[in-house]
Amino acid sequence: MIKKGMVQMVLLPVLLMAFCGMLEAKGYYVKERLTLSLKKFPGDSSPAVGTVNSNDYLEVRDQSGAWVKVVTPKGVEGWTSISNLTNESPRSLIIEQLNAKMASQDDSLKTLQETNKALEKENRELKYKLSNSAVEILKAKNAFQKLKEASSDYLNLEGSYNKLTETEKLKSRQLDDLARENKNLKLSERVKFTLIGGGFIILGLVLGYALNLLRGKSRQTGYKL
Repeated sequence: MIKKGMVQMVLLPVLLMAFCGMLEAKGYYVKERLTLSLKKFPGDSSPAVGTVNSNDYLEVRDQSGAWVKVVTPKGVEGWTSISNLTNESPRSLIIEQLNAKMASQDDSLKTLQETNKALEKENRELKYKLSNSAVEILKAKNAFQKLKEASSDYLNLEGSYNKLTETEKLKSRQLDDLARENKNLKLSERVKFTLIGGGFIILGLVLGYALNLLRGKSRQTGYKL
């Protein structure tokens, strides 16, 4: 008898601390595969004031032994056994959050693809303009050569030729800069696509792990009323 009393004295504070720790939480979810009747007072024989279903979120307002007073999202107050509740997020909620993250990643990928297409189009247009400029410069060179041969004012024509040459060099440098910028943009897009693809793989692994973990817990707990 003495040993039994000592065990009770040791276990009672532990149980009280566990209940108090659970009560400090803002709320709990109704365990899976359950439909509960909220009672007007603590106890199975008390009249029902409403019902809650699996995965419903309930705020805890009070506690009496193993019974807690909860409030539903619709404002209905009632008592239920704390054994029917859990502070773990429902599997359906976890899956919904993961799906939302994946949808967000899809939107980001589409945005990056559209941006890449716009940059490629702009780059093609710039190359086309520079190509036309190169043709005009070549024509100018040919015209200058003819004028040089036919004109006595060689020095003035030589100055014009030098200006055209400098313009060609400047545009050539611009073309090189644009080519490097385009290469860097493509490299950046490849890195982003790689990171996003890796994010999808990680999300899939997390989802699979979460589902396996939840299935394992469901097999261990079973059905409870």
